[in-house]
Amino acid sequence: MEALYDFIGHLNSLVWSLPVLFAFVAVSIFVSVKLKWLQFTKFNYAMKQTFGKLLEKNENKGEGDVSAFAALTTAMSSTLGVGTLVGTTTAIVVGGAGAVFWMMFAGLFSMAIKFGEIVLAVHYREKNVNGEWTGGPFYYIKHAFKDGSPVGKFLAGFFAFSTVLAAFTLGNMIQGQSLASAIHSGFPQVPLYGIGAVTAIIVALVILGGITRIAQVAEKTVPAMTVVMFIACLTAIIMNFANVPYAVTSIFTNAFNGRAAAGGAAGAALAAAIRIGITRGLLSNEGGMGSA
Repeated sequence: MEALYDFIGHLNSLVWSLPVLFAFVAVSIFVSVKLKWLQFTKFNYAMKQTFGKLLEKNENKGEGDVSAFAALTTAMSSTLGVGTLVGTTTAIVVGGAGAVFWMMFAGLFSMAIKFGEIVLAVHYREKNVNGEWTGGPFYYIKHAFKDGSPVGKFLAGFFAFSTVLAAFTLGNMIQGQSLASAIHSGFPQVPLYGIGAVTAIIVALVILGGITRIAQVAEKTVPAMTVVMFIACLTAIIMNFANVPYAVTSIFTNAFNGRAAAGGAAGAALAAAIRIGITRGLLSNEGGMGSA
């Protein structure tokens, strides 16, 4: 087991190394420039389209398996909670308050990548043998090469395999562990394996119904979850309102002076803040993963 932990730790250090993260940020900035900073210049338009669709949640205009509202809530369901709450908390503990700045930085620029991957996924989607729409990076990666190209097929297959690994590790394992830990800390008499078993059964009942059932569940649970999270966060801010100015100042000053939560050398602390912040920023909005 110790060897497995060492292997995962080594693999994690490679995947989330600073060169890889900087490369992703560079691509995010490049795409943002090519799209003329769409995430900023078209922000008002995007909000109008998004919240306008909320009023049309029972309508299914266009050709697809789920409504626009259901698609929106399904995409949001994978980023709320673990990404925004647990991820931010972990970033602050490990990288200090400055990590929050780098989370926001990565999130803002990776919005352009997320926009691009959604547009491509819709454009290159196909119908399977059951007449259901399927799409995603596997399809537009394949179409980026000549038809039948072995390179395109290999890259599409490799991305699909990587997505399966990410779903189990970055997704299910982290979410399941966070859920079980939260319940077990409040109710120690409830065994962790029991929480895991019940969670697995509930999740299976949803995902085995395909994208239609997933969307149906998401459009009923995500709005309520969003409201609860918003109220809880707002309550926490109000209860600690006197510390808000210091918190905001710390986020921006510690992002560049290398002061981490647990102290340490300035250079190492700054590197930790950047690495953890960008990592959690990318995980929280899943830009580049093709999940949306």
